[in-house]
Amino acid sequence: MSEWTLRVCSYTGTVEGEIRNASDRSFSFALNRMTTGSFKIPLNHPRAATLLQGDCLVQLFQDKTLRVNMEVVSVEEVADGTSAGSLVVTVADAAYWRLTHRLIGTNGTGEVIGTAGSPVATHTIVMLILLNLNEDGDTGVRQGTGVSAGSTYVTWRFKPFTECLLELSRTLSGYDFKFDHYHPFGDMGGGITPVASTAIANLQTASPLGTTRPNMIFEYGTGRRNIKAYKRQVSREGLMTRGWSLPPGFPETTEAVISAESLSAVTARGIHEAVLSSEVSGATARAELLREHLAVRKQPRQLITFTPAENGQYKFNTDYEIGDIVTGRAKTRNGIRFNALFRVYGVEVKLSAEGMASYELALVPED
Repeated sequence: MSEWTLRVCSYTGTVEGEIRNASDRSFSFALNRMTTGSFKIPLNHPRAATLLQGDCLVQLFQDKTLRVNMEVVSVEEVADGTSAGSLVVTVADAAYWRLTHRLIGTNGTGEVIGTAGSPVATHTIVMLILLNLNEDGDTGVRQGTGVSAGSTYVTWRFKPFTECLLELSRTLSGYDFKFDHYHPFGDMGGGITPVASTAIANLQTASPLGTTRPNMIFEYGTGRRNIKAYKRQVSREGLMTRGWSLPPGFPETTEAVISAESLSAVTARGIHEAVLSSEVSGATARAELLREHLAVRKQPRQLITFTPAENGQYKFNTDYEIGDIVTGRAKTRNGIRFNALFRVYGVEVKLSAEGMASYELALVPED
């Protein structure tokens, strides 16, 4: 069983202290998404003034390991005469959140990387635009390791960094990404980022993130019986059996419109069309992006959510992580409901007033 704790520190790493006696604590981790969380403290809490002012980091620890530095996104102060009042604090991954507020291509020509004849690896593009941001004004995010099989060329104008990051990740030869956090420290930039800069996390990419864990088996109604409850959602909302990719600048461009369809899916469930607009240039890169969408969206999307038993033997971030592939099985009076490999897409952590953690896992079937 893990012990989760919260702590407040300054942007430069000076520790103010732990956030004790917080209630309604919950935190959500997801693949290629921003970690978010919230908690409530009394209005007379020793950290209330700092959190209400907001210019600080909230650090989330699992046991003694720092999992994420978080920015204060919003604070709601509530008093109704029946109590001393409270603050409800909403937080988000500081690295991701800061990058959503930084724009790429704010000069006259925009951010131009690569050409049709000389495309650039997607991981390299990401690290180049991060470097350019830090030269303009420190984000606290540093270049990490990464591998990506694909390459492309781009022209971006006034586009948030995280939109660029997600756009490049969604091709067939794209990547997954995560932020590895550490306690803030002044790295002085080494001539790369502004002097007196403070690092908080490294941006890592992988193709894909996570590993296959054959011994990680979650079972409901059979075997280990380490799932307390499960829920399966089948959604046709984003269905696409035929897709179109429009080039940047359409229709004032000579670059071709690209289309693709799945004949088997059209036969099974009819024509469902959608248009993809992207700043990614080049017919090959756009075709990859379209094929990736078609591969995922040609059939209804399944999402299985389950709650592990309190005495479950598996520990989040030790036995399994976001992106890992695990086995999930469920059996009811109606027979086997599912028995397959799933990717861990998200984990929600809820903490009781006594500090006990409960977990809810979101799983996506592996094709």
